[in-house]
Amino acid sequence: KASMSPSEIKQHIESYLEKGLESQEKTLHKKLYALVAESIPIVKLQIQDAPVIELGVQHKQFKKLLGACMTRSIAGPVNVWLTGPAGSGKTKGAENVAKALGVDFYFNGAIDTPYKLMGFKDAKGEYQRTAFRDAYENGGVYLFDEVDASLPPALLAFNAALANGYADFPDGRINRHPDCYIIAAANTWGTGPNSDYVGRNKLDAAFLDRFVQIAWGYDNELKKMIAAHDEWTNVVEAVRENAMKKGVKVVISPRASISGGALLKMGMFSVDEVIDMTIKKGMSQDNWNTVVHGISTNIDVTDGGKYTIKVP
Repeated sequence: KASMSPSEIKQHIESYLEKGLESQEKTLHKKLYALVAESIPIVKLQIQDAPVIELGVQHKQFKKLLGACMTRSIAGPVNVWLTGPAGSGKTKGAENVAKALGVDFYFNGAIDTPYKLMGFKDAKGEYQRTAFRDAYENGGVYLFDEVDASLPPALLAFNAALANGYADFPDGRINRHPDCYIIAAANTWGTGPNSDYVGRNKLDAAFLDRFVQIAWGYDNELKKMIAAHDEWTNVVEAVRENAMKKGVKVVISPRASISGGALLKMGMFSVDEVIDMTIKKGMSQDNWNTVVHGISTNIDVTDGGKYTIKVP
C-alpha cells in the first residue's frame, strides 16, 4: 500500500521471507519500496544491501506511471497507455520505469503487420524473435511507441496477448512473464486523427479498454532543469504559447529547448541560425510572422547580451 511507512515495508518483506519465499526477495524489495520513494520528482530507490538506484529528475507524471505499472489486478498486470505530444518524454519515462524496477527495456515503433510484433518463422523454419516476445516471455518493460500510428489489423495479436495472460506466437503458446510491464505510447487517445496528428488511426474500443490511460503532457519545470540554456528555453516557450494562442498548427516541443540550448552553448551558431534549425524549421514565413507577433522583446539569450526577436 502506498501509505505504508518504510518500517512497515521492512516488516512486510520479512514476513514473506520467514515463509520461505526467498525467490521473491528481490522483486519485493524493489516493488514495495518504490511505492514510497521519498523524493519525487527526484527519484531515489534504496534497497537494503544493494546500490542506490539514482533516477534523477523525473517527469511530473512519473510517479503515477511507475505506480500503475507495478499494480496488479485480478486479471493480471495493469497495462498503461501514455498520451502526450511529440517530445514530451514518454520514451524516457518508460526507460526509467525499467531502471526503477531493475528489468530490461524493450521497444518498437509503429507496425503495419503482426509479424513485426509476434515474430515469424523464416525459410529454414527457425523462429525470429522480436522485442515484444523477449519482454513477454522473459520479463521487462516493453514500450510500444506510436501505437496509434499502427495499422489496426496488426494490433489484433497484441490485443489478445494483453487480454489472456498468454499469447500464441508462431512457435507456440507463451505465458506472460509476471514481470512483463507493458506501456503503449501515443500522441492521441486512440480515437482517431486530430488537427495536430493527422496520421493517426482510430483503434478498436476493446483494444483501448485493455489499458489504464495517463496524460503525459509537457513538463515545463522538468524542461528547465534539463535544458542547457534558461533564456533560450524562455524563447521557445514564448513562441510555442503564442502559436497555440494564434491557432497555428505547428509542433514546437521541448526538443527545441534542449537541442537549441546545446547549440547555443557550442558557440558555433548565431541565435538566428538556432531559431531556423530548431523552431522555425519548415514553417512558412506567414506562420512565423504570426507566431512571433506580439512576443515581448529583449529576452536574454546570449551570454553578456540580449537578443530581440524580429517582429514584423
